[in-house]
Amino acid sequence: MSSVYHSRLRQIPSEDFEEPCEPLGTSGGTAAFYALRYRHGKQPAGIPRDFYIGKDVAHASDELDFYARLREAVKESDSWAAFGRMAMACPGLVRLECVNAKTQLRTKRLLLLLENLRQGFEHMRLLDVKLGAETSVACWKGKSRLNAWKNACVDQRTNSAVEGFRLEGIELPPRSLEKRISEVLQSKSLTTTKYISPKVIRRFTLQRLRAVDFLESWLDVSHLGLGAEPHAQKAALGAFEQMRLLLSAVFALDVPQQWIGSSVALAMEVGSFAIQPHVAVKVFDWGRAELNTASVFNSLPLEERESRTRFWKQYLQSLARMYWELGRMVAHRCCCPAWSVLVLELRAFAPAVLRAALLGESLATTQETFGMGLFQMSAEGGRGEISLPLLGTAQQETLLGSLRLRISVPPQGVGTCSVECSNSPLT
Repeated sequence: MSSVYHSRLRQIPSEDFEEPCEPLGTSGGTAAFYALRYRHGKQPAGIPRDFYIGKDVAHASDELDFYARLREAVKESDSWAAFGRMAMACPGLVRLECVNAKTQLRTKRLLLLLENLRQGFEHMRLLDVKLGAETSVACWKGKSRLNAWKNACVDQRTNSAVEGFRLEGIELPPRSLEKRISEVLQSKSLTTTKYISPKVIRRFTLQRLRAVDFLESWLDVSHLGLGAEPHAQKAALGAFEQMRLLLSAVFALDVPQQWIGSSVALAMEVGSFAIQPHVAVKVFDWGRAELNTASVFNSLPLEERESRTRFWKQYLQSLARMYWELGRMVAHRCCCPAWSVLVLELRAFAPAVLRAALLGESLATTQETFGMGLFQMSAEGGRGEISLPLLGTAQQETLLGSLRLRISVPPQGVGTCSVECSNSPLT
């Protein structure tokens, strides 16, 4: 690690913080994070004592140059200042005594101070979404050809190849997503167990989710009970506005950047109902990113400028697609003045994880059952029953039976709809 990085980032006195620093759990990644807390009266004016966390520089040395350049750029350009507000704040470096999560031994570690996303949340649900159709480049920022090939295999088998981004991790997932992952784990064969561990299967399942699936899971706060839907809608609107600010800031940058494997975090409060729930959207993970100014970019050889332009287009496309997917959800979920029809669709499938991981095929189904029904809603609300015909695979279209559903709808469609099954033809 070059001493230049140290000189360009401010050195924070260790006396400003309490010691030792306890380790923090994360949803992904290899770097260790530590909880930091200013001593009484030592924190800068206007910020809480736990406003920052520490990232072990031993696994974050490549990020030092990016944050040092960003610190300089925000002072010289309004466009970079706007982008800087959407990135995690980084005041500098500090050396503190830290507790090893495995051995519980205490050692002095050099930490990169980063904004604590958990600050201000009671219970934070966090999405870690990796941006870009290609998340690694051989011989770029220390990435070997072998590791780049491994990353390319993951890109081709996950949502990165479909929508240009993928879910890397989620903190405090809803019961619905946990149940979905549990079903995948329970359905794996002995062959799958031999080649792929449950931890890898779980992560691979998340990485293959489409945006509509993981955004719905992010907004699933049904555990809050009455008021859950207004809470989710306000959170979606808040995230949509912050994504707009992020996208505007990125499009305003004057030259292409090469930000490989960086991520965007979407965080929301899920601990209790709020009229205006706390939401945060931040970009992070700059280990394989290069911050370019106009003078630096124009001095590069033509081949390197073309490379940065190519990957910059991927970054913009993935961020714009995320914004569009979130906007589509906001339009469908938050902007309808009244509901007229309740559409129910049922699909049962058994995922083939091993085949998808090794061959890149989609999550196939050994038995697929379709059923769709419509329930006409009225302004007065009411109760009723519908029958869903259950068909086999699309090739055979065999009638397997029917599913009888009792439905209760509140007046004006405002409130909670209840659906009960009166028979169970599928076992």
